[in-house]
Amino acid sequence: MGALRAPCVTLALPRCPLALSTEDVEQLRPLVFGQKVERRIWLRASIVWHLARGMPPQGVGELLGVHLRTVRKWQGRFAERGVAGLHDLHASWVNQVENFFSILHRRCLRHGDFRSEEDLRDRLLAFIARWNKTDGHPFRWTFRGYPVQEVAV
Repeated sequence: MGALRAPCVTLALPRCPLALSTEDVEQLRPLVFGQKVERRIWLRASIVWHLARGMPPQGVGELLGVHLRTVRKWQGRFAERGVAGLHDLHASWVNQVENFFSILHRRCLRHGDFRSEEDLRDRLLAFIARWNKTDGHPFRWTFRGYPVQEVAV
């Protein structure tokens, strides 16, 4: 599949689609159409995908239910940094908490049919007990810290 090329040069024009290289398309496709993609990454990739297909920013915002400023923000990030610009730079320990709540949602809450608040509470506590006893594991921590910056004196 060849690269999608925009006929215009600037991103400032409202109907100017983004130019995607073949590599960009290969990286964006699983983010837009994959099943195990975080919603915020899916949304950012979808914004870029629709803009590249020639949809105007206002139309992308309406389709995805986001403000025009959000569309422009991710359009600009993609123009500056490519697909890597769609990912968060660093989220510290919050990612570890989000990972746990994602697992909790998938395994306990997603298809839950709770008859009462007490039933919900009991199932949550049972899940947490099972997690702590058998399923729990340390999450892989990959952040190595920011590089040390030299200070000009």
